[in-house]
Amino acid sequence: MTPTEAELLAAETAVWEALRAGDRAADRALLAPDFLGVYPTGFVDRDDHVAELDEGPIVAEFDILETRTMATGQDSALIAYRVRFRPTADGEPLEWMVSSIWRREPDGSLVNTFSQDTPVERGSGEGSSEG
Repeated sequence: MTPTEAELLAAETAVWEALRAGDRAADRALLAPDFLGVYPTGFVDRDDHVAELDEGPIVAEFDILETRTMATGQDSALIAYRVRFRPTADGEPLEWMVSSIWRREPDGSLVNTFSQDTPVERGSGEGSSEG
């Protein structure tokens, strides 16, 4: 069964909560063994993603905005959204555009198979004075 929008949002939120809590086990459980991340720093696999938490939380707070979803197969779907977050409590807020594909496993759980994160440049978008 294709994951619903509510399931996708809950799953994606769980990843961000793992990053906020520094919970390596939760992060690993949410990512498929063959997970592929495409980030500004390059490609990452599941072990790389989990290793980001070796020294604790990497997100202080986050807000998922402007979600879009679409089915990508019988048992998979994509969620795309804008996220506003702070890496540390006193850090500058950042915004990224994120696209993640989630697959339903035989036991009914969802695992993240792919994610691409793109930083939003300051001053970009509608109403920008840059040109």
